[in-house]
Amino acid sequence: MDPIRLKELIRATSGQLFFSADSAMRKEAMNYVLLGTSTDSRTIKRGEAFFALKGENFDGHAFVERAVRAGAVALVVSDLKCAELWQAELPTILVEDTLTALQKLAAYYRQNYLHTLVAITGSVGKTSTREMIAAALRPTLAVSCTGENLNNEIGVPQTVLKVRSACDVAVVEMGMDHAGDLTKLSRLAQPDIAVITNIGYCHIEQLGSQMAIMRAKAEIINGLKADGVLLLNADDPFLRQLAAEQKGKIKQAFVALNTCPPDLPGDCLVATDVKIEVDGCASFIIKLQQAPDLEKYGTMEAFVESNRLPRIKLPVPGEHHVINALFGLATAHLLHQPLTLAAGGLRDFSVIGNRQRIMNADGVVLINDTYNAAPESIRAGVKTLCFLAHSEKRRAIAVLGGIAELGNMADRLHYELGRYLATADLAEIWLCGPYAAAVAQGITDGDQAGDQADSQACGKGDRSPGASGTEPAVDLASESVALTATNYTSESRAGAEATIKPPVKVHVFADRDSLTAELLPTIQDRDIILIKGSHSFAMEKVCDAIISKRLAE
Repeated sequence: MDPIRLKELIRATSGQLFFSADSAMRKEAMNYVLLGTSTDSRTIKRGEAFFALKGENFDGHAFVERAVRAGAVALVVSDLKCAELWQAELPTILVEDTLTALQKLAAYYRQNYLHTLVAITGSVGKTSTREMIAAALRPTLAVSCTGENLNNEIGVPQTVLKVRSACDVAVVEMGMDHAGDLTKLSRLAQPDIAVITNIGYCHIEQLGSQMAIMRAKAEIINGLKADGVLLLNADDPFLRQLAAEQKGKIKQAFVALNTCPPDLPGDCLVATDVKIEVDGCASFIIKLQQAPDLEKYGTMEAFVESNRLPRIKLPVPGEHHVINALFGLATAHLLHQPLTLAAGGLRDFSVIGNRQRIMNADGVVLINDTYNAAPESIRAGVKTLCFLAHSEKRRAIAVLGGIAELGNMADRLHYELGRYLATADLAEIWLCGPYAAAVAQGITDGDQAGDQADSQACGKGDRSPGASGTEPAVDLASESVALTATNYTSESRAGAEATIKPPVKVHVFADRDSLTAELLPTIQDRDIILIKGSHSFAMEKVCDAIISKRLAE
């Protein structure tokens, strides 16, 4: 954050100054320089203003004293007694709501201090896309990027306030839980480019349908600058509908795999000739498909350098990363950066946290993808697992917890996941949690039906890459898949085992610990194991147990 004066903070937050000093000192205080902001008394730095945030399970006002002792030079509080208590020691700003005040200050700072801002949302792939965009821009621009998981109503203003004016581009990830969340964040950030990666099933418990999820994600448009660009995944049917609705209202651009619909209201960057190399990493060639009416809908300049642009190879396994890379390249092109340099920047991309993190446990390869899970991301993970297992001649094992927050579609979506798994070239499938039975039944039914149409997994069937690592979302509410005549209940029998088709076995457990205890003795040298599940299932503990056992042997 660039230094700002106390009077700017007061003006931005519409706060009331409490400071027991004579008029001369009060006037002098208005020009106090603030070196930053903090909401955590444990990490606040000297010279920063402390915002005492208040939530259901915490109250920052209880930690004001610690913040002052650590070097806070101003306080922002919503408690009158707190303001009166501390006004004798340092300037204290009383506001109606400290979180709203933090957001107002971030909006002021963005408008007055920052240059270009790229905002990213979507059901899955937000963080990987964020990092891919940053990697593509860094060869030519100074980039600041969302850190850790700072993508909510607290994290986004914190992210904006950490950016220095010397930075050329801020890349900001935006999450949401409910309708209305992204309107607030987008209006705060005022993006020049707004990216929506896809529309899946995350938040369907709260919102009820994918259409409602699309509407909520589309709120990112509400803060888009007048000359800003909406950048969409043209492979997603919900986003194509959004594009049609916004035709002629805002500038749009697109990315797509293999082909792009001809009637899109904007230019489209396309990855063609997609190949999966022996190491599981994707390579591709890009081309630009310009809008039929360039004068009305053109957003990207034609580039001749693409004729000389070499095949781009990504540094991490997974075909699903191609669309993320396209977002990076398209953003660079929209910002008039050379694509040759942007493509080179993609070589520095790396996954963040436990997102398809490949680990070696004494000869056993683990794909630690335990950060979170959605139906789309599990399919992408299984596809990567199968390809790596095939190319390295390893035994492929999928260890899966459940997918949280699917509401009344949980059984249906877990069942459909099972039908997909039935077509994957897996040696064993280990399942745990309340929806393991539904997945197992889907595997049984899918295998018995010989249903290949539900899957593009490597293995049984075509090993060539499909159109997308994360398939376009389909609203299963319109399909006639029923969960009847099942031999399983939601209370899975610990240790229940169903032989699907030799030598493939499905193991079903009620909980993660029971699964782990049975799994560990069965692991063989040169196995490759995908471990994935929603954050609440804490499937990273399975990874930890495997590593501990392998290292102890």
